Amino acid sequence: MRRSLFVGSVFALAITGASAAPPVRAVASPGASPRTPSLTCSGGFVADTTPNPKKIDILNAAKAFAGSTVWAVGSTAIDASTSVPLAERWNGSSWSSVAVPPFGSVNNQLSGVAGSSSNDVWAVGDEDSAGNPGGLIEHWNGSAWAASTGSGAGSGFGGVAAITSTNAWAVGSFGLQTFVEHWNGASWSVVASPNGPGGDGYLAAVSAVSASNIWAVGATSTSALIEHWNGTKWSVHSSPAITGTSFLSSVREISASDVWAVGAVESASFVETTLVEHWNGATWTIVASPNGSSSFSDLTAVAPISATDVWAVGNQSSGALAMRYNGTVWTLVPELAGHLTLNGATASTTEHVVWAVGSQEKSSKPFKTFAEHVCPA
Repeated sequence: MRRSLFVGSVFALAITGASAAPPVRAVASPGASPRTPSLTCSGGFVADTTPNPKKIDILNAAKAFAGSTVWAVGSTAIDASTSVPLAERWNGSSWSSVAVPPFGSVNNQLSGVAGSSSNDVWAVGDEDSAGNPGGLIEHWNGSAWAASTGSGAGSGFGGVAAITSTNAWAVGSFGLQTFVEHWNGASWSVVASPNGPGGDGYLAAVSAVSASNIWAVGATSTSALIEHWNGTKWSVHSSPAITGTSFLSSVREISASDVWAVGAVESASFVETTLVEHWNGATWTIVASPNGSSSFSDLTAVAPISATDVWAVGNQSSGALAMRYNGTVWTLVPELAGHLTLNGATASTTEHVVWAVGSQEKSSKPFKTFAEHVCPA
């Protein structure tokens, strides 16, 4: 199932119909790193206890900061027609829900989160005020979240990157066109961005190597889309030819010559397989990646710890999907069992922990928030 980030329902990112996945097994680790003492590390993924304010709660993205702070954002449904933004924070020992003010009167969802520090955090998504959708931007100043909007009805944001407190980028779509805004420390403003060859496109994620080296990924109606900011303008960057309908959901940088993007490819027979692309400083290339045991496998997020330890998560027909790159090859990592959907991931390079977030289906609750972590080394 293609995970579209064009403006839509608060539940557009949820993938349903999952069933039990293989039980967790140990993940080989080359060494030890200092971590928060209360963090459970079993060698494989460990499920966390997360708050669930309402009956339908979903986490879409996560960001780890130096130390033990992790933010996860998404949405929670008040009733059948109204949802509000959701933010949850890991403080080193537990997850707690932190109030986020809604902007629109009907639907609010957050799809991306980033920050220059744990006291300067941006979360982006979209809101719908009585059928008048627009981009949603929230900011955490260390003590409270405050809401604002993007520039104009019809927009919606999929991802955000923050370089400094006066330099942040939000990407998404405006109707069926790419859409980009920039924060200069005082206000957000629209920055021109190109569309794909067919004249359409959306941007799902953005990652900054530096102020003049920023990557954004997404898709057109038929193929993956990669764009680059060189400090002056955004331009479409050449990407590998792919047979089938492809899209990229996530991008993360390690260095100027080491950037990863992940997503999926759908064939003419509607078989969906994982897609991994890598930038080596000169060209983007497709890197072989494994798939789950079904006709549906996609990747929703990539989270690098180092050049030789990169993680990616996503979904398959039987549940959650995870894989790891060791500097040479990608291999599947056993996931937790249950009706899980993984939408986002982040890596703490200081504590050497990978976090993944999403939702879980329960018989008593259609969707509840879900978070898990693994301690690779």
